[in-house]
Amino acid sequence: MSKVVFDTFILNCPVICGHDFVNEYIQALLDWKELQDSTWITVFLSSESMQILSDVSGYPPWDPVAKTVKTHHPELQPEDIYRLINWLLNRVPYLEDFLEIEDLDFDKFECKPDNSLPNRDAIFANHLNKLMIFSCLLREKLQNDSAEIYVATKGIKNENCVVSISAEIAQQTTHSNVYSRTLAGQVRLTQKLISIFDGLDSLELWRAGQCSLALNVAVTQIMREANIESQREWRFGDAFEASIEDLGLCSNKTVLKTTIRACVETILKMNLHATHHLRDGAGPNDPQCRKGANKAWRRDIDHEYHLHYWETPYGPEFAKVVVHADTSI
Repeated sequence: MSKVVFDTFILNCPVICGHDFVNEYIQALLDWKELQDSTWITVFLSSESMQILSDVSGYPPWDPVAKTVKTHHPELQPEDIYRLINWLLNRVPYLEDFLEIEDLDFDKFECKPDNSLPNRDAIFANHLNKLMIFSCLLREKLQNDSAEIYVATKGIKNENCVVSISAEIAQQTTHSNVYSRTLAGQVRLTQKLISIFDGLDSLELWRAGQCSLALNVAVTQIMREANIESQREWRFGDAFEASIEDLGLCSNKTVLKTTIRACVETILKMNLHATHHLRDGAGPNDPQCRKGANKAWRRDIDHEYHLHYWETPYGPEFAKVVVHADTSI
């Protein structure tokens, strides 16, 4: 499960800069909207975030946000923006609590390459430096966890870049212990959720039981590689995962990989020559199976295995994976 350290600077609304800047602010927030429903990312915020926004009057006022949403994002309501902000400020766990840090001071902070960091007011520059230190401390605490740790920010010159930091730190724990030392480590900076998607392995996610996420990741990655878009929805039927388990395919990397690819191609309507009607009978002229407005289809995964699915008005519903002689759905 990926970890994201969320920079308070993303929540700071530059109202005095005018309408266009408010729109940029909202768009930057919307890039992270899916975090609210994510089960595959743990988000952390600093306990200082609320105070920082208060000090700089950075909490967005209603009127500029409402006007910008109406003009540029008619599919949304202003409440959607505030719901995301308040979720981040009030529902996301604090880094300090997780790391059991009561207070953290640092000096002699260095970042290389230093031109990777965005230009911003001192209060937010210092805050970002502290978040990068927290990121390194988080990696130390999760040393047996291979998940990537990201610092989500905005204004960086190179997306998804890695910087090296060092600092003299003094941390007071919640148990009143004080530790002073030199800290050094690497930090990955990103300003787009899609960059975190790109760092995930759909096959490993699938094998870990995260089938919906795995397919979501695979669809996103392939769409980007092919420079295509799809508005189609999709879902797994109740028996889909069980069909893979029943065939003993959970440990078969080759078949799982081609199954993911078959699902993606179905969603994106690619390689249609590999699809066939699933019919009510064995004859070539028998009618196609139907369930209301839904039509039954079969897509070749390889010579031995096939993907059965319903083509619905909103998109495919993946029913099961079967062997060649199985025509059930």
